[in-house]
Amino acid sequence: MQSSDIFFATQNWHLYQKWNERHFAEVYKGYQIGRLMQDPCIFWYKSELLFFDEHVITTAKQMNDCGVFEASGDEQLSFALSNRQQWAAKGGNLVASMVARYHGQEIEKVRAKRVYRRMSLSAKQA
Repeated sequence: MQSSDIFFATQNWHLYQKWNERHFAEVYKGYQIGRLMQDPCIFWYKSELLFFDEHVITTAKQMNDCGVFEASGDEQLSFALSNRQQWAAKGGNLVASMVARYHGQEIEKVRAKRVYRRMSLSAKQA
């Protein structure tokens, strides 16, 4: 079970980013609809570092030591350490770009709804 929780973080950087962004979007949407009290924009960067330090790297080391993944255990641990370093260096900017992208999608949805309403109103008036 623990390995499934961390698996995305023990893959290459691009896969980690992909799944991290999807997870962020899910959590952010939960915040917007009131399921989460604190905006994830505030804590996402630091919580990912903590996730790597306290969960991902320690679990990857344990799995490697036990030989659970045989030869790929070293590779997964290496990816976890590398992803942690890259997140420390780039994570703040990545969170900012995820927020900007997500807000952009929300703005486009609002615009589309406004256009649809205008079209509906003009159709009713005609």
